[in-house]
Amino acid sequence: MEIEGRVFEGLRNSLLDSRYLEAFTTEFQREVDRIRKSTTSELITKKKRLSEINRQIDRIVGHIVNGTGSKSITNKLGDLETEKELLQTEINQHEVEATVIPMDNIGQVYRTKSGR
Repeated sequence: MEIEGRVFEGLRNSLLDSRYLEAFTTEFQREVDRIRKSTTSELITKKKRLSEINRQIDRIVGHIVNGTGSKSITNKLGDLETEKELLQTEINQHEVEATVIPMDNIGQVYRTKSGR
């Protein structure tokens, strides 16, 4: 128990040094920005693919309605519907991830919560 307390006290004292805290905050913000850009790029790509799938589905349904559909067209429709569901789930997940907003004052929040 004594060792644990000493470790936590050392971490609290060292990590609250403004030089380290500022460096951590800067790097943390960079990483969050990098992840956000990557997520945004993936989201755009997935939304474009979803749009393309919807157009293909509409064309296939048009063929079926007009009586020019075939078994292979029906199979393709099933494949596209499956891909559409998967993409929609992934898009929803990316949108949730993209809404995480980091705190610019994370260093101050850490100081407050750690009691210093």
